[in-house]
Amino acid sequence: MRGNEKSLRVGVVGCGLIGGSSALSLSKSGHDVFVTDLPSSEKRIRKQVPKSVFKRSVGELCAAKPGVIFVCVPSENVIPAIRDIAGLVEKGTIITDVAGIKQPIMKAVRDLPGSDGVVFVGGHPIAGAEKSGVEAAQPFLFQNAVYVLSPLREYSHDTILPLLTAIGQLGARILMMDASLHDRIA
Repeated sequence: MRGNEKSLRVGVVGCGLIGGSSALSLSKSGHDVFVTDLPSSEKRIRKQVPKSVFKRSVGELCAAKPGVIFVCVPSENVIPAIRDIAGLVEKGTIITDVAGIKQPIMKAVRDLPGSDGVVFVGGHPIAGAEKSGVEAAQPFLFQNAVYVLSPLREYSHDTILPLLTAIGQLGARILMMDASLHDRIA
């Protein structure tokens, strides 16, 4: 990390290929990374992403007060995970997901009670590998990949700067796109 960049506090919920690669890359870049996943995954995550801090629950992860939380769980679990997280974080915390479809998630977040204090930016990194799971995580998975962002509301650049910084640290190229356009293309 260059001297003029501020260290981020990042949370990663779900530590498979995408979450694990995010955690690995960001922790190697000097950011404080907190991860959570199924308790049975703890040993593998600690081995593959040794510079991150494993938390046993979403509540423990949120108590660490990350400024950005990446939700990297299977698509059918994204909405319940965001629902849990949104009730535990401080106002202004940025929550993003990595699911390949955006509109249903955006609608669910918009309809969440108390979602006004949460900064939600839908995300979809266009990256992957032949293998899955945290064992396949690699710090350069996102290098030069397109990373689509679909903000829930119109946020100022400063509001989402920590997320933009984190994605920039991953090495991805950010493409801002409306959720409905993203879903039509995807």
